[in-house]
Amino acid sequence: MIRVYILLVLFASSLTAMMGGAFPPTEHVNLALRKTVHVLLEMKGDSSSRISAVEQINDSVWRVRTEEAINYDSLPGVIEQVFDQYGIEMFYTATLKKCEDETIDLGFHINDVREGNVACLGRAFPEGCHFLEVTFLAENSHITLAEKEKQPWFAVLSLGMLLGFVWVVVKKQPLSRVPQVENDTTPDINYFGQSQLDMSGLSLITPSGKTDLTFREAKLLKLFVDHPNQVLERDVILNAVWADEGLIVGRSLDVFVSRLRKKLADDDQVNLVSVHGLGYKMEVTPVGQ
Repeated sequence: MIRVYILLVLFASSLTAMMGGAFPPTEHVNLALRKTVHVLLEMKGDSSSRISAVEQINDSVWRVRTEEAINYDSLPGVIEQVFDQYGIEMFYTATLKKCEDETIDLGFHINDVREGNVACLGRAFPEGCHFLEVTFLAENSHITLAEKEKQPWFAVLSLGMLLGFVWVVVKKQPLSRVPQVENDTTPDINYFGQSQLDMSGLSLITPSGKTDLTFREAKLLKLFVDHPNQVLERDVILNAVWADEGLIVGRSLDVFVSRLRKKLADDDQVNLVSVHGLGYKMEVTPVGQ
């Protein structure tokens, strides 16, 4: 029965990976898009223009209309930061489409932002009404359309081969003999206090279990882990964690530190403390003290 359970779990995991994760909650996307436009308008000194209602075109496509020209150079950083705040972690593309004919003026993929390769930055933004449209993508969205059309048969075949291989391995090696790994020596695993930070998996392991992290949460925590018991000034933290966005909002740091404190609450050897007038410090108590 245990072997059957393992196979079912593997099957479900593989199927989920092929199908892509569920789309973000409707309310989160709605609020995140409205806040994105709000921040962009405020950056140009506009605090009075009305923000149009957010439209959901289908399960994966959302858009909001803006009559005012917005700063495209700031858009990638603003939208990723806002999505991060609302816990929206799916891959997506963002485009600016003309209202009259919905032709695309500008746009980018989230990977472009994270790799620093957003096209058309520095170009003059066209005036007039535009839709800011966001399309959420499956995790395997880097695959071409032609490959996706062929993928189902290949995926089924690959999954069958995988399950067959796992079945053979399980039969040859009883579960009771599987060795337990005490310490993971992977460079992406960072140990501190009673916790572990997995940068490649964007997760945190504390005495109470495993917790998923957003990209920005993991980056911030890694900075603290690399500088235990040291005061890090706010500007240093903001530049290290948020400078790649081209936009730094100081309030984001306080929000993210608060979120990390909650996730580390059950590790009594770790404490994120505020240093008045300077920044933050992660106090790590050595084992045995």
